[in-house]
Amino acid sequence: IVLAIAFRTVLGVVAPLLTVGFGVIISLGLITALGYSLSMISVLVPPLLMILGLSYSVHVVSEYHQNRYGTDERIARVRKTLREVLLPVLLTGLTTIAGFIALIVNPITAVREFGILSSIGVVIITLLSITFTPALLVFLDRGAPRKDRKTSPGSRAFDQFVDRIALFDLNNRSLIFTMSGVIFSVALLGMTNIRVSTDFMDSFEAESEVRQAFEIVNEKLGGANPLYIVVEGSRPHAFKEPENLRLLRELQDWLEAQPEIGGTTSVADYLMLVNQAFNDNSRDFYRIPDNRTLITQLLFLSANEELDRIIDSRYQTTNIIMRSNAIRSDDMSALIARINERLAELPEHLTATVTGNPVLINETLSEIVVGQARSVGLALVIVYAILSLMFMSLRIGFIALIPNVLPVVVYFGSLGFFGISLNPSTSLIAPMVLGIAIDDTVHYFARFNHEVRRHADDRKATIAALKAVGRPVTYTTIGLCLGFLVLTTSELSMQVQVGLMAAWALAIAWLSDFLLTPALCASVRIATLWDVLTLDLGENPQESIPLLHGLRKSQARIVAILSRVIEVPAGQRIISDGETGKEMYVVIDGRLCTTITGDHG
Repeated sequence: IVLAIAFRTVLGVVAPLLTVGFGVIISLGLITALGYSLSMISVLVPPLLMILGLSYSVHVVSEYHQNRYGTDERIARVRKTLREVLLPVLLTGLTTIAGFIALIVNPITAVREFGILSSIGVVIITLLSITFTPALLVFLDRGAPRKDRKTSPGSRAFDQFVDRIALFDLNNRSLIFTMSGVIFSVALLGMTNIRVSTDFMDSFEAESEVRQAFEIVNEKLGGANPLYIVVEGSRPHAFKEPENLRLLRELQDWLEAQPEIGGTTSVADYLMLVNQAFNDNSRDFYRIPDNRTLITQLLFLSANEELDRIIDSRYQTTNIIMRSNAIRSDDMSALIARINERLAELPEHLTATVTGNPVLINETLSEIVVGQARSVGLALVIVYAILSLMFMSLRIGFIALIPNVLPVVVYFGSLGFFGISLNPSTSLIAPMVLGIAIDDTVHYFARFNHEVRRHADDRKATIAALKAVGRPVTYTTIGLCLGFLVLTTSELSMQVQVGLMAAWALAIAWLSDFLLTPALCASVRIATLWDVLTLDLGENPQESIPLLHGLRKSQARIVAILSRVIEVPAGQRIISDGETGKEMYVVIDGRLCTTITGDHG
């Protein structure tokens, strides 16, 4: 629906959708052929590829639509389109792949697989966007647009909107920078309130049968979350010693005093019950015997499968089974931390470890969050290197990162302010938003660089670049936001949160690309001296400048980038005989006079 409103042609709807559909099908087929299967995390790969595939193909289709008006020949339109979008699409694919490859450093196997599978899918989607989409455009475009039009009928209102935004960006750069700094600072403040937690039961409505049944079990049976403490003695038959069994019972008393623990069970409990049973059920004998021989006899007489579950045959390793009513992962983390402090107080000949599914889930959650932070950081470094190489400038590479970092920081800050926990689902939104934001930024910077060389004017370049890039960026953002908002109809609150926060983060990324990115580009020198030379002297300045003869174009460009333009007033001497000179000069415009002082003047 969004594509139909945006392009108002069957071509504009069919080409992106077919590209996305084929890309997802081919990716899933290749993933299966390589022997991978979809997990709870990698199941997100198909919708992620739909998002990225839509973004890439819409940029191609939008550029093609702009070239339709005024040109009859379809092949010529596609060639012109590819000249404009080929490099940005390849670079955005490369930066996105870099972001997913960075997930390989994650300690969680499922996350590493997610990174590998996503990278495979992005390679396929990128290649389809620059091959299959243009081929579809040539095959499906049977209409003959009016040559007296320069733009499509539906783009005039959008062009007027872009003109106003571009002028606002150019005239209010200081205000935009100040507001961006304030928003960034406030977001950092919000990040200090982020809570790392997972509560699957909270995802269900209060009236849900699943949640009600769980809460009844949790309340009536003293806890629905089982935990275990594995205690190991330093030698066999350690838990036939009365002192060690009393230490177990003391540990259980401490555990049962914790508000999150509903009850505990250990070999000490079995032994106390059997001792009481062999003494006419007298309460006086509900205790651990003082005699090791008696303990051995009682354990032998009470041996059964239930006892085998909590102690090994050598009586060296035993389990303490706990029932916990802690559901939220942060509550569970606090409980586990207290238990570990208490276990550290045990004698040296006893070692104890807390385990169980809740413990493993908590550790996995922590590793996912840490791994995501590490992966996002590594992705930023890789992307910075790619952008720096793209513009042959470390400074411009850093500037190009700023509009991409802001939406991610705002997203994490919003989690803190809105009280939404950082969990496996919400933690994957940040890399996705970073990938989309970087894609849009690369498209804008590349287009702006092209327009600056064409117009040699930052103002004209800003308006032209925003018109060309702003349309596909806006259309894809609207489509993606609406797509994520569909999740708000889910019965699970976790999916509702993911839908809302993803749409919010993408909207922030759009604002950053429409306001901050153009203001930054207009404020810094994106066009290098090489671009100035190509504007004045053609595509191969090394052929026109004797100083650069013999150099390849790439070598000559490096020389130009290391140079700077200076203006010298008439009559001013730039070098004098006898001085130590470290410069080489190329006269771009004007006349240079040379004089040498000799014996006669």
